[in-house]
Amino acid sequence: MKKVLAVAAITATMLAVGTGAYAATYVNGVDVTNEVFTTISNDYTLFPVRYLGEKLGCDVSWNPNDKCISVSKGDIHRDFYNGSAAVYDWNGNSYNLVTAPKLVDGNTMVPAEFYRDNFGVSVIWDDVTSSLFINSEDTYNKLINTDEYRRINKYNKLGYVDVSGRTIAQVAEDAGMDLQEFLEEYDLPADMPGDTTESAAYNCISVSKMAEIYDMDFDTIKKVLNFPNSVNKDTAWGVAIGQVKLGDYIGEDNLAEFKDCYGFGDEVTANTLWGDVRQKVDEVSKQQRIESEKK
Repeated sequence: MKKVLAVAAITATMLAVGTGAYAATYVNGVDVTNEVFTTISNDYTLFPVRYLGEKLGCDVSWNPNDKCISVSKGDIHRDFYNGSAAVYDWNGNSYNLVTAPKLVDGNTMVPAEFYRDNFGVSVIWDDVTSSLFINSEDTYNKLINTDEYRRINKYNKLGYVDVSGRTIAQVAEDAGMDLQEFLEEYDLPADMPGDTTESAAYNCISVSKMAEIYDMDFDTIKKVLNFPNSVNKDTAWGVAIGQVKLGDYIGEDNLAEFKDCYGFGDEVTANTLWGDVRQKVDEVSKQQRIESEKK
């Protein structure tokens, strides 16, 4: 019974995360979300090095003379400095962290990946619940095997604004198709639920399929929109178009009208990426749709 209650408690917390309440952090299977200060750097979560190190059984020391931070556990020793991504062992070898440690309010902050890469600690990021599991594999596995977790629509959590207010079940019905036919028609994932927003589904369509919709091949649409080399045929449209410059997407001649329509200032130029303005553009479009529905 205690085990069942524990799983239920984990699921309840994760569901709160799944609806956007907060991102949860587990260390050694314990929820530490509200007890530790964290910050973000280059999309990585940083923790106080001493807090996380001691939780994971490491010794952490600070040398005020050369401002070196040392972390040790057993025969493993690592040194690093604030502001530098380089990490050194005691044999003179070094490697670079995913992002540099930094000093915040007197605390040296490091990514959890420092402990993963040097001390073999498991670090799992769960996109569905926006949660981080550090040395907490059992907790993570319990979560993903719950019915509540399986019901979370991961596609609606990709961050795209629900501009049209319609689900793909409604779009499919309006098109005279059932859901499966709709998914197959647009090469969308077979597990995409009917309550996925139209906006989320649209941005999940592959570049090759979008090219087909616009009566182009992949090479042509890549050239027209000047996609970077990282974009391939299978890249999701939302990811690909987010890397396109406004000048290529809407045309430089239309830039002034575009900025006036959506309330942008001089900070937006032809070189601004669509991904940097999409949120505001879609929010304005959503509000316009809501206002028009009231009339």
